[in-house]
Amino acid sequence: MRFLRRVLLCFIACSAPAHSLELPMFGLSIEPANEQSLFLFGGRTSPTDLWSTAVFNLNQPSSRIRYDNAIVGAAYRRDLLQFGDGLYLSGEVGIADRFGYYKVCCYPVPSLGRTERVVHSGELWGGIGLRYEMTVFDRFRISPALVGGLSGVSSPIGQEAFHQLDRLNGSSARVLFYLALETAFSVKEYPNAELVVRLHHRSGGYGTLGRLKEGNNANVAGIRYRF
Repeated sequence: MRFLRRVLLCFIACSAPAHSLELPMFGLSIEPANEQSLFLFGGRTSPTDLWSTAVFNLNQPSSRIRYDNAIVGAAYRRDLLQFGDGLYLSGEVGIADRFGYYKVCCYPVPSLGRTERVVHSGELWGGIGLRYEMTVFDRFRISPALVGGLSGVSSPIGQEAFHQLDRLNGSSARVLFYLALETAFSVKEYPNAELVVRLHHRSGGYGTLGRLKEGNNANVAGIRYRF
């Protein structure tokens, strides 16, 4: 019931964009927020799990392929609510092209998964994000954030294509859960421009979607412009 009350209060706050909503019972002040941003990024997709990708595959043996294909894309974000000082709820939609020579990765012999020409796979995702903005040394702004939602692809490539073959039970990586973990950095002189590093993750949620555990992971970096 407490959770439902909070959700209801959030909807009430959204319906009154011209005024803030004080919630002394929760120690929060909910304010409308409508800041928008565009994030342009690029990076490499990883044939390893989420945790290895999070440490840039430095924990993997040197004999293993640490990155297979590439990814470039863009994400649009719009803030919906601000909770107190520095905590934001937002919505995000994004689109990306994943491309490279690994249509399937990674067989015991990695070269078996390579193609002679570049293969492409489009990705589209949407979700809800939560971030916290903090100022360091009165000059630098650091903003850790996460986004959770759903991701669809035109065709599985790389690691997720291999997982489909590995299961042979009707598994599909077409639609999976989406998770992004990121940190954004900016300076006081240029508050609207951010340098962003992000962990880009697709998975079936331990078989919940597509009968898959892992989808694809990627380490990406780029620039976000806030307006």
